[in-house]
Amino acid sequence: MKRVLTQEEIDALLQSIPIDASRTQDQTFTVGNKKVTKYDFRHPNCLSHQARKILEQIHEDFSKELGQFLTDKLRTEITTHPIALEQMILTEYIESLKSPNCLYVFEVENYSGKGVFEIQPTLVYFIVDRTLGGPGRLLETERELTQIEQRIMAKLISQILELFRTSWQTTAAFQPVYKNYCSNPNFLQIAESGESIVTISLEVNFGDNVGLFNIAYPYLLIEKLIPTMETSLMPKQGKVSEVTMRWIQKNLEDTTVPVIVKLGEAKISFEELINLQNGDVLCLEKHVDEDLELLIEDKPKFWGRAGMLKNHFAFQISNPIRHIEEKKYE
Repeated sequence: MKRVLTQEEIDALLQSIPIDASRTQDQTFTVGNKKVTKYDFRHPNCLSHQARKILEQIHEDFSKELGQFLTDKLRTEITTHPIALEQMILTEYIESLKSPNCLYVFEVENYSGKGVFEIQPTLVYFIVDRTLGGPGRLLETERELTQIEQRIMAKLISQILELFRTSWQTTAAFQPVYKNYCSNPNFLQIAESGESIVTISLEVNFGDNVGLFNIAYPYLLIEKLIPTMETSLMPKQGKVSEVTMRWIQKNLEDTTVPVIVKLGEAKISFEELINLQNGDVLCLEKHVDEDLELLIEDKPKFWGRAGMLKNHFAFQISNPIRHIEEKKYE
């Protein structure tokens, strides 16, 4: 007859098992001469560093646009900024959601995928109240939205999705379309229950309150976008990407360049030069009715006339200097 071990015998047996000192807190240990790291299949780290960086930039741009849009729409100061990017299983995400909730499902038709905007109910009540002309009252108890409130939010979500599309356009041809509103997280269907999803959390500051605007994608959708995302950062032969152009333009806007108006020239002898005194007049080759040259970085770029504007010398541009004319100055 087999004997069953007592609890004391089990504890003693466990304590007698030697522990590998090479194990570390990050669950890396040594087997033979190789280092092995445990892999959590329930919480896989699917995103590469580059893909994660691109996603963070896209949603940072979207966050700024969203804050400005809500400020103009609701006529009150609203600021938003991203606070977290996480990966988890869909079932865990659904279990973390409150009920009732405000979930807005959108479909990316050209990539055959779905995503969801999760907006904290407190923030939704504030948006609806401001849209209807109220001061932005907050409800003490959370409830499901009425039919009128759902219609108001549906229209707003469609406008927000257009901002969302614009934020993605420099990276991928992302075409999100609003599909439906869902208040019960258990009815949310954007992927299979065991699939990984990527969530991005935005913090929304309105008045003295703080709300959350979360975005969730199935990883399978992100996986379809990753090749496009990586390609958007690759330099193209003979063509600058739109992302690079935006970066160049942003830096050029704060750049200063010297601008000079050339009144004319005169040729004098060295003897005349050393005998110049106060009050002497030099005759320039230019006539008073001729156009003057405007130089940028010492290169002639425009023709125009000199004059006065509000007690200041001014220059009025008449025509650009053509490329053929530039050659004689080189």
